[in-house]
This record gives sequence, C-alpha cells and structure tokens, in this order.
Amino acid sequence: MEPRSEPEPQEQTILEYLKQQLSSKKRSEAQVSSGREGGEAAVAQQPFPWLTAGALVLALLAQLLLEPTANRSGIISIVLYVLSLGLLLAGGRRKEWSLELSHPDSQGWRIFTGSTWLVLPGIGFATLSFFMLSAGFVTLPAAFVWAAGVALVILGLWERDTEAQVEPEPQKPSLLTRFQQDRAWFLAAGLVALIVLYFAFSRLDLVPPELMSVQVDHFYTVQEILQGNTALTFNRNLVSEPLQYYWAALIARLGGGELSFTLLKTAYALASLVGTFFLYRLTEELMDRWASLIAAGLFGVAFWPVLQTRAVLGAGLTLPILIPAMYYLLRGLRRERVNHILIAALLGGLGLLTNKVFLIFPLVVLVVLLIWLLHGERQPKLGVFFSLIAIFLLVSAITAMPIVRALTLNPQEYLRPILSRVSSLETPLPGSPLSLFFSNWLTALGIVNWSNRSSWVDGIPLRPAVDWVTGALFILGIATILRSYHQNKDWSLLALVILYPLLLIPSALALAFPTENPSLSRGLGAALPVFVIAALGLYTLGKSLLLALKTKKHFGRVIVIGIISVLILWQNSEAIFHEYPQTYRQNTWNASEMGKVITQTRQNFGGLGGVWVIGYPYWVDARAVAIEAGLPQADLALQPPQLEETLSFPLPKLFLLNPQDSDTLSQLQALYPLGSVVLYPSAYPEKNFLIYTVAQ
Repeated sequence: MEPRSEPEPQEQTILEYLKQQLSSKKRSEAQVSSGREGGEAAVAQQPFPWLTAGALVLALLAQLLLEPTANRSGIISIVLYVLSLGLLLAGGRRKEWSLELSHPDSQGWRIFTGSTWLVLPGIGFATLSFFMLSAGFVTLPAAFVWAAGVALVILGLWERDTEAQVEPEPQKPSLLTRFQQDRAWFLAAGLVALIVLYFAFSRLDLVPPELMSVQVDHFYTVQEILQGNTALTFNRNLVSEPLQYYWAALIARLGGGELSFTLLKTAYALASLVGTFFLYRLTEELMDRWASLIAAGLFGVAFWPVLQTRAVLGAGLTLPILIPAMYYLLRGLRRERVNHILIAALLGGLGLLTNKVFLIFPLVVLVVLLIWLLHGERQPKLGVFFSLIAIFLLVSAITAMPIVRALTLNPQEYLRPILSRVSSLETPLPGSPLSLFFSNWLTALGIVNWSNRSSWVDGIPLRPAVDWVTGALFILGIATILRSYHQNKDWSLLALVILYPLLLIPSALALAFPTENPSLSRGLGAALPVFVIAALGLYTLGKSLLLALKTKKHFGRVIVIGIISVLILWQNSEAIFHEYPQTYRQNTWNASEMGKVITQTRQNFGGLGGVWVIGYPYWVDARAVAIEAGLPQADLALQPPQLEETLSFPLPKLFLLNPQDSDTLSQLQALYPLGSVVLYPSAYPEKNFLIYTVAQ
C-alpha cells in the first residue's frame, strides 16, 4: 500500500493576497487600539500622589529655610516638617507609596564548622606578636607573626561549604548582552560613576588651597615612614593611629616616592571610592540597585565626606573601613553567614588601627545584634547571639593587637585625646557629665538639618552637614522607614535608623568642650546611615511620583529627575569648590605664595645661599613654606635673636617677614644695609608679607 501523498498547496491569487493583507492590517490596528485603551486605563488607575508630592515640597521648603542666614528661625521649618510628615503618612495610608525591601534567602547558621583547632595557634601567634612589638616599632618578623595569627583565627572560624550547599551558579550573560538588555541602568551607573570621580579628584591641588600645621605633621609622618620609620603610633598628629599613614606611604611609593600635599589628598580620595562602592552594596542589600545607585551618588558628591577626605586631618580611612564593616555585619545577619561576620570583625579591628572613633564600633555591633535578636524567635537565636559576640571580640582584638600593644606601652599618650574631652584633664567640666552627655547628644542629632560646630579646616561650620535637598530627604526617609518597620517589623530598618544616634556618640562625648559638638569629624560615621536613609526616601517617594508622571515621551520624569539632580550637584559643588576654599583662605596663611616666591628667587639667582622665614606670633608655619617651596628637608624657621647666625651663609640670601614685624626689619637692615625690601601683594586680603633680599 502506497503512502497517501499530501495535496500540493495551491498558488495564492492576487485578490486573495490583498484580502489577507487588509484583514491583517485591521487586526493590527484593533490590537494597537486595544493596547492604547488598556494603557490609558492603567494610567488612569494610577492617580497622581498629591499627598506624597505635597509632603516632598513642604519638606524641601522646610529645609531650605534652615540654610544659614542671619535671621533663620527653626519654628517655621518645624511646622512645615510636621505638616510634611502628616501628608506623607496620609499618602502611605492611601497606598501612594511603599518601601519595598529585598528579602534574601538565609542558609542557616553554621558556626564552628571549620578547622576550629587553628584558633589556638592563631591566638598563640597573636600573643607572640604582642611581645615582639614591645619596642614600639613594627618589624618584618613581628608583622608576619601578627598577620599569621589573624589569618589562622579567621581560617579556624571560616564556614566551610558542604557539597549539599554548593549549587552550580547559572551562567551569566556577557557584559555586552546585559548592556543591550538594560541600557538605561548602565548609562545611569556610568554617569553616576563619572560624577563621583569628578567630585573625588577634581582640583585636588586647590581644595584645600593651603597647608596647615596639622597637615604638615601628617606630611612629615608619611615622609618618615618612607624613610624607614615603622612606629606603632604617631603621637604628634591629631590622630595617632598608624594605618592611614602607612596607606598614604604605600600610595606615595607606588607613585614614585615623591610626596606632596596633593598626593596625600589623592591617596585618601582613592580610599574614598571604596566607601562609595560599599555604600552602594549596603543599600543594594536592603533594596535594589536603583536605590543603591542613588545612595552612592548622594554620598559621592556630598561635601561632608568629600571635605573630610580632602582635609587630611586623620579621617581619610574612617568611612572606607566603617562602611564595608557595616555592610558585612548587616549582610551576615540577614543571610545567616558567619563568614561575613568574620570580615566585619576584621574590619572593625583595622578600624581601631585607623581612628579612635572606632572605639564606638563594638557598641554599635552589640546594639545591632540585640535588635536582630529581639525580632523573631529568640530561643534559637540566643546561642548564635553569644557565639557571634565571642567571634567578633576575638577577631577584632587579634586584628587590633598592634594598637593594643601601643596602648600598654604608653597609655597616657593614647588616652590623652579622649580624656581631654570627657574629663577635666584640660579644663573643668561645665556641668554634670551625664547631663552634658545627653545635652550634647541631643545637639548632635541636629548635625544634618540644623548646624555643625566643626572648624573651617575640615568643613563648613555653622550650617547643616548636607545640602538642603538631602537634608529634607533624610527626614522623609526616616518617616518612610519607621512606617514600613511598623508594618513589617523588619529588624534591619530599625537598625539603620538607630545607627544614626549611635554613630554620633563620639561627637557627643566632647563633655569638656561642648562648643565643639556637633563635630563633622568625630560624627563622620553617622554619614553612613544619613545617605542610605536619604536614598531610600528619595527612591521610595520618587518612584511613586515618576510612575504617575509617566508619559509617552517621559518628559515629566526627565524634568523631575533633572531638577533634583541639578539642585544636589549645584549645592555640593558650590560648597566644595567655592565656599570651602574661600573660607579656608580667609583663615589660613598663604604658605603657597611664599613657597612660590622662594622658588622664583632661586631660579632668578641660580640658587640661594640661605632662605629663612622669620618667626612671628600666630603667623605662618615655616615647615609649610618649605614644603610648598619643594624643600621639605630644609629648616626655614628662624627667630629674630638668631639673625646674626645668618652672616656666615653665602650670598644671595632671602628673608620672609611679617609686615608688622618692624623690629626684625630694622635688625636686618642693620646687618645687611645693601639689602632690598619689597612688600609682596598677596591675592588674599591681609596676607601680604615682606621679602628682604641680600644679593651683595
């Protein structure tokens, strides 16, 4: 039996073809019309969030009125903020906005599952390093033994993945494929990265514009390290902890060994990128990548952390260590991974080698752990709670062994900066310590929205610590977080809010000098929750507004995003590149101009037999002039009674004097009657100086 053959398809006539095309066109138009009607219905179902928009406008206006002016008053702003928060909560009840957190999968705690026997030799190595550091200097054998102790303890506690836990990861698409699939995200991330890099590295030679004595000490400390000094602490500095100086020395060595003020700023600007990256990761852990991109952008352009980095006063590594430490702590607790807790403990120990503000970090960890413990079933968590505390204390203590040794060698020197602020060591306390602390703490809470009392060296005093847009978003962010916490009881939300007052405690502890509080440097850790909270507020409320403004050409969304971005960038750019340098120049001496005069004179004469900066009360630091002149090894300082000692130096000679020092000028004219004197017209008001040149 032969198989049945299929009928051959008949050729389509022209008339049949035209009918088919016409019918398909009608179906297509019907589908488009249906889709358009459905889209319009969807948009109609998304009413404009008037309450949320009103809350945002009132909050922005409230914070704008708190900008530093001669007659600013907080009463109107408080009223506006109360109305704003009322509208915000009402909008939340009407489902205009919602805070959507990520909920990662937890794998279950597996503590002490590794080679725990390694912990004992690790403790032994760390103890041995303690005694090897008894001379107060880091030697190569001592550093090796200390690092071995830290590594062994961490390896002994490290969680081992079993075969059952290890799952093959799905193959990720290539970068080009991901870019094609999500161009908007990649373009936004690239733009934010470029802006952050600009704010981190732009005009490093001019911001700040001059060297102060504290920065000169910083410079010479790094130079001593380059020359072989490996001390455990450097007590002549404002911050004695060593890690930041070794970091700057490493960058200088990688850069060719040529040290300068600009290179120091570059070293800490590079480190700041680590903080920005981990702030992105921390926010992404809580929400999503768009919220984290907002947080990184707000933080990367903000004048508070940027100026703390550029000031070179000892805070250059504070946030680059604190932010990843908090990231790993929160991530470890959310995902129940002890390895992340180990990394957080390691970073906490390194923080103690960086700045005394990290003395608050164990308390921060304890409070976060308590918040985590009190949410959910407590009984299974209780054993984990005490295990994590033990792990954190052990790893942090071993990592911080060098500073522990320095403390035992010279406790008075290490504790003096602390005791001078919390006791009557330098000046009697102006009241009860407890009442002073709580008063300071309450005052410190206003650092973001009201004012700070830092110096002009590392910030802009007597104004809020952030721009007024970020300040308003911070208040709205707190409200959105607290309402969301009330609904879902997510412990990480409460921990994020509690971090703000906790990390302000170092500033509040200025009991003997309450006028120093709030301090941008001692309270720098609070920048972490501030920008994360502000980003969550902007993302949550902004998403509600942008969805309502969605149009065919997206003009409404572009305008809103553009206005907010321009306001934030403009305010911080003005603060960093104009207001701060201007205030700085008004309050410091013009060592750079003096350095240029010395350099030019040397070139004109083909060298100088001697150059000096004559000492005068409250005048320029001669070491800063030497650095600016490219002569960091030279001792240019000369007191008036030492003038006759310059007679033995060969010609030509150069003397720089304060214009008010007429007595010294008379002595110079008597010693060198053929010398010439010129008043140098400084670009800065009241910063002129005398140039006395002896050529014959």
